[in-house]
Amino acid sequence: GRTRAVWACVAVLGCAALVWRAGLTPQVAVHAALTALLVWAAAWDAAEYRIPNALVAAVAALWLVWFAVRWLALGASPLALLGQGAVGALAAAGPVLALTLVATACGKDGFGGGDIKLLGAVGLFFSWRQNLVALLLACVAGAVIGLVLRAVKGERRLPFGCGIAAGWWLLMLALA
Repeated sequence: GRTRAVWACVAVLGCAALVWRAGLTPQVAVHAALTALLVWAAAWDAAEYRIPNALVAAVAALWLVWFAVRWLALGASPLALLGQGAVGALAAAGPVLALTLVATACGKDGFGGGDIKLLGAVGLFFSWRQNLVALLLACVAGAVIGLVLRAVKGERRLPFGCGIAAGWWLLMLALA
């Protein structure tokens, strides 16, 4: 009901801001679609504290479309695109995976598998430097969201999908 409408409005406003800032180019269209998927992931994570594999697969499938457009229509090197995607995915997901492995080894909770998989999928789209900036923004957004949830609901768990969506949307807005 109402919660879905709020998340839908967030997605529409996020996409509209990208188009308003840069016009409707192929890159902005892909970033708008990515924004919609990230908001969907944030909404799911906020409601259930998990991000479905099908949603992560949709993000990866969108990257495959973007890969094909850049290769076939724009003449980019497929090997360079694959390399950038792999390095980007590692830059986005690697630090969080490493932190989670250390936390788990110490008997503490870390990030969820859905968070790590989503980071890898969204990392495909951007350079390693851009992903590190977005990851920092996501951590700041996630910390703020966590503090609010703790103050308002007494919640100790963090739906980091919300931070991921915020961090990468801010990156896309800066790139637009």
